[in-house]
Amino acid sequence: MGVVNLARVDERLIHGQVMVTLSQKSGVNSIFVVDEVVAKDKFMRDLYKNAGSRTGQKTIVITPEKAKFYWDEYQFKEYNCILIAKTVQTIYDLVKHGIPMEELNIGGIAQKNPDTDLLVTKSVYL
Repeated sequence: MGVVNLARVDERLIHGQVMVTLSQKSGVNSIFVVDEVVAKDKFMRDLYKNAGSRTGQKTIVITPEKAKFYWDEYQFKEYNCILIAKTVQTIYDLVKHGIPMEELNIGGIAQKNPDTDLLVTKSVYL
């Protein structure tokens, strides 16, 4: 059975030194990028797979529904992963579905709607 060692919310998904550092977390052997739009766009999917492979980890790009299916059917097999999504809602939906996550890391989330977004700090909007 696999495990989500770290869940991360970041609009940029895989990027730069942050992912290189996080991917070295003890026990991690893969990165799961969970995003509806990216998973359905071959160019973007390949782009993120290549970016993830630069960390030395196998990178899998899937939709949220596929992530739920993969957990239900295989418990992520032997993958001890960092699971990355663009939104808090995606992570929440996966947790609500029953996918356990050991740790949650909040990265860059830009303000979308100033009238409804909750300002947590000057740089975190939910």
